Amino acid sequence: MLSTSHQGRTLTDLPSRTSVRKLRLVREGAVSWAAFGVSACGEAELMANCEGILHQREMDVFRSDRLGRWRFSYLRGRLCAKAALGMLVDPLKLSDVAIERGVFGQPVVRSRHRCNAQVSISHSGNWAAALAFDEGHPMGADIEAYSDSKQDVIRSNMTAAELDAIAATSLNSAMQLTVLWTIKESLSKVLRSGLMSPWEIYAIESVRDQGDVVVSTFRNFAQYKCLSFSIAEHGLSITLPKRTHVDLDVGGLLAIFRSDSPRPPEHLAPS
Repeated sequence: MLSTSHQGRTLTDLPSRTSVRKLRLVREGAVSWAAFGVSACGEAELMANCEGILHQREMDVFRSDRLGRWRFSYLRGRLCAKAALGMLVDPLKLSDVAIERGVFGQPVVRSRHRCNAQVSISHSGNWAAALAFDEGHPMGADIEAYSDSKQDVIRSNMTAAELDAIAATSLNSAMQLTVLWTIKESLSKVLRSGLMSPWEIYAIESVRDQGDVVVSTFRNFAQYKCLSFSIAEHGLSITLPKRTHVDLDVGGLLAIFRSDSPRPPEHLAPS
């Protein structure tokens, strides 16, 4: 059974290649907390921990994928989301929490713990990522692995201004389109719309370097900003309220992705 006992800012007894970090949020002098989890845990280990991760209703969903097309990304996503929730609600037994699909496919937390916490979940390849946050302070996260086959599609959905703006940042040039995609996807998750609305709705107003991250703002949603960076062959973005400051440990996140993982192709290596 997985444990969610605290030891500093991480959780113990999580599967391999899985980690979670607590995020300190500061807004108008008030401090609140969110948490971010990532995992690339292997399938055999996920299966060994399945009953300790999934609620019975989630187990039914998991077993419904008899061909194994999405079951492990589903399980990784639940692991990340519940590990992040465990940083906000202590103690928390992961299998007591059910993360179900809302009417628009958005994740909805069902739990006997009255914590008013919700989650944003993303999957790409063998990786999953999730944010846990107070529902009064909406956030969204997206992770996307670089794919040669997707580059032209992404480019065709971006404006010339957006392409020029991302090109002016310090991001590795090979990763710029992938990061652009995650920026818009993470906003759509805050809005709980997915990418079902007209693409122009998610228009990016500005993109600029700010320390270790790239910060974006949105033309139609001025109340939000997005923090983005590339990690090896992945783009990662977190959208949150514009006036909120978050202590984002980029170095710690880089360490999670780089440990135990193969070196990315040379043109994707971090600059």
